[in-house]
Amino acid sequence: MIRDITNEINSAFSCSLIWDRDKFFTYLNQLSHSIQGGILDWDEYAGENWGRVLIQEEPIIYFYRNSPLVFVQEQFRDAVLKYSDLHCIVFSNPDEESYSLDAKFFEQWSKGGSKTGGLKNNSLSVSDIWWATVL
Repeated sequence: MIRDITNEINSAFSCSLIWDRDKFFTYLNQLSHSIQGGILDWDEYAGENWGRVLIQEEPIIYFYRNSPLVFVQEQFRDAVLKYSDLHCIVFSNPDEESYSLDAKFFEQWSKGGSKTGGLKNNSLSVSDIWWATVL
């Protein structure tokens, strides 16, 4: 079943004024170290908007730099839920098309990236969202 997550993401974005880069990096570091085998993946100097935690090159956490928005694989949700100021969306498989976003919202957030690569705003995976908004 496809779930519309537009309101959940807007809710996270509404907290952007109290969010900062230091909090993002602190939490991302803590998460990557708290999960056995977790590897931090974030290219600060490329201007990436997402940090990720990987296990054996598979993403288990996607953490948005500009607001307290986190996508987390179901089996690792407890590691993220301990941070009460994070807006957490749980996924099973990063490539499973489980989500939808309002088309105009997604286009604005992705700076047009939502219109490339054949993405459909009504059937998105976490990986799709990440690719469209990473820069």
